[in-house]
Amino acid sequence: MAFKDFYGRLILVMIMVVDGLYLITHPQGPADLFKQGYLDTQASLQSVSGYSFPVSPQVINENAVYIMVVAGFFEITGALLTVLGYKLGALIVACQYITANVLVHNPLYYQSSQEKVEEAMQAILNFGVVSALLISVGQPSCPKLSS
Repeated sequence: MAFKDFYGRLILVMIMVVDGLYLITHPQGPADLFKQGYLDTQASLQSVSGYSFPVSPQVINENAVYIMVVAGFFEITGALLTVLGYKLGALIVACQYITANVLVHNPLYYQSSQEKVEEAMQAILNFGVVSALLISVGQPSCPKLSS
């Protein structure tokens, strides 16, 4: 494993470790955002296509805190696997960040222009992190998924 690859991945995942620890230790705030985002996304999906998510909003409302704690563990696990150079870790975190963009950081769900700008900036930041993760997956120093 090359020196610069390891430290590049280490710097990349620092924010993920901090975010994962926050999700585990303070899950209520993110859970509230997740519940509202899930409801908004469900409503948009139903109005556009007539379909809905397979998990009912009631189940999400009852279990949102637990979902955030599990998400925190996945984020930390994905970050550690990414630092070690495993492609699976980068893919886990990339999927989690894309889901957060759709359900929580979607500027279409917010009313005030200030909130829309803040959430759009967060979504762009998340897409930048996802891009870096996907680039790291393509590097030859990463072990293959089926090794």
